Amino acid sequence: MLKIKILNFATNKKQIIQLIQFMKIIQSKILKIFALIIVGSLLILFVFKHKLINLLTEPIVKYKLQHRNLKLEPGLNVVLIGSGSPLPDINRVGPCFAVIADTNFFIVDAGEASARNIYLIGLDPKDIDGIFITHFHSDHIAGLAEMMLQRWIDGGHKDKLPIYGPVGIDSIVNGFNLTYQIDRRYRVAKHDSSIIPASGDGGIPISFALPNSNNADVVVLEKNGLKITAFKVDHSPAIPAVGYKFEYKGKSIVISGDTKYNENLMQHSLNADVLFHEALNIKLLALVEKYYPNNGNKIKQILHDIPSYHTTPIEVAQIAQQAHVKNVVFYHMIPPLPPLFLNETFLEGCSEIYNGPLILGEDGLLVHVPLNSNKVEFKKLLK
Repeated sequence: MLKIKILNFATNKKQIIQLIQFMKIIQSKILKIFALIIVGSLLILFVFKHKLINLLTEPIVKYKLQHRNLKLEPGLNVVLIGSGSPLPDINRVGPCFAVIADTNFFIVDAGEASARNIYLIGLDPKDIDGIFITHFHSDHIAGLAEMMLQRWIDGGHKDKLPIYGPVGIDSIVNGFNLTYQIDRRYRVAKHDSSIIPASGDGGIPISFALPNSNNADVVVLEKNGLKITAFKVDHSPAIPAVGYKFEYKGKSIVISGDTKYNENLMQHSLNADVLFHEALNIKLLALVEKYYPNNGNKIKQILHDIPSYHTTPIEVAQIAQQAHVKNVVFYHMIPPLPPLFLNETFLEGCSEIYNGPLILGEDGLLVHVPLNSNKVEFKKLLK
């Protein structure tokens, strides 16, 4: 019996060794075949590179252009076109919103490069019904001319684009119109007025005045069920400065514009579905000021001065909690946001004050407020 067991063990051991040797041979052959496939594929790519590129170019271009039209769900939609501030940020263009309520399509502010982001996001400038400006700091109007230009050329509009703003908007819009009048002549001469009507270039300013009281507001426009109210905020010495409230079929969103902590904004944000608010983190900005190169003393002074007319994230959380806002989206964030693992530093302490969702906005963020639900939906369009 013992001899049989020893014999079986020896036989099994021999088979195991043979099996291992066989597996090594198979593995070696598989690796060789895999290596040949890689080398062959690289060789094919090298030899036929230009043909492959030519073959793929047309379908890629076709795909990109045919998928440019953004399909939106019914209701109140807000797309954060630009979430940046005057401080350079490679990932963020200047502040800009698209507010779309079914057939209504309005822009709030036109920061630098925002017109180009409109294309990337999948919206079409030719469909813009009007632009609302919160105040006249350069980072909120720098992209205005390009936005007017793209809307005119893309749509072949015969009427100028309405630009709404507080007193002073006339000089802003007319200044851009004057600056681009030579450009207009070039384009009409090249393409003919039947394609690009000369009458439709630029914008037409629509000014509104606010009472002197701190809680001042004015209904700027009512159209197709959409009501747009401008209300006074405090961004002095940038005066006038306003925020905007959009109301549509029982839903509402509020855009702060640039402001320090403001009671009037809180009152107009009562029970809003979404509050889009600027924010400046003093702690992080102090680090930027501290380590800014010594040859930038004037910039350091500017960095030291700007907290006095902006709102901290903590203050935004206080406003949202007191106003019973359902969601908060931060934009125009100062300084530019650090890497992801430091984002919590920007919002430090906010969740202890406000018990709703706090969203760090980014370019291409779609916020959908459905009419038949209290659940606000968020989607990133540029990822």
